[in-house]
Amino acid sequence: MFQHDHDKNSLRKRLIRVFIFLLILTACSNPTPEEQESDLPGPFLPSQTESYSGILPCNDCPGIRTSLTLFPDSLAYRLTEDFSVSGEQDSTMTRSGIYQIEYGLGEDTLAVVIRLDPASNQPAFFLLLGDSALEMLDAARSPQANPIAHRLRKNR
Repeated sequence: MFQHDHDKNSLRKRLIRVFIFLLILTACSNPTPEEQESDLPGPFLPSQTESYSGILPCNDCPGIRTSLTLFPDSLAYRLTEDFSVSGEQDSTMTRSGIYQIEYGLGEDTLAVVIRLDPASNQPAFFLLLGDSALEMLDAARSPQANPIAHRLRKNR
């Protein structure tokens, strides 16, 4: 009977050691790329160049024909603003630079915000709306008073 109890204790100790070993092994293992991606919040921009366009509101003109192209490989962008929507002016401005992806907007921790010129004093912010549009945010990263008027639709 003593031998039987000794065998149970020995087996129990071995099982505990194996469990601790597996626990340590699991804790120390490096995550796979799939595991790393799943830990990040929100969707990712596709790996191909994306272009969005639309007419954004303007205080002293009928609107600004706007085109934004994002190049994901270099995190570069090109923003073209055409102020000649009314046909009266011939004024087009193009700027380019880098952008970064930020997560979270208010209580929505999964929101994806694209920040143009992250190192500048006056960055521009766009909220990613699914796979079809971007919404221009104000300088404080808040939605505009009329968010639909501030949308750029994805070019297909």
